[in-house]
Amino acid sequence: MELEATYEDGRIYFATPVKLKKSRLLVRVIIEDDAVEIEKGVIHTGRESLLRKPLRERIQNILGPYAKERAGASIGEDHQMLMDALMEKYGQ
Repeated sequence: MELEATYEDGRIYFATPVKLKKSRLLVRVIIEDDAVEIEKGVIHTGRESLLRKPLRERIQNILGPYAKERAGASIGEDHQMLMDALMEKYGQ
């Protein structure tokens, strides 16, 4: 199916309302050559650089200010820390 859409500030707006059946679809985009600036070499999607980072660093980026370095802890200490956090949040 072909649909017309307008790209504006990082978003695509369909000319007519469309309800998509799936949350993930393969989409083909046709853009006029004079509307695109391409750096010579590799085209970066942004995802490659994210996936090259170690898992711990990616998780810390997600957590932001909530990320904390912890000293090595035992399973018992981890369990107690979890129980304390749950009690603080939900009480008895």
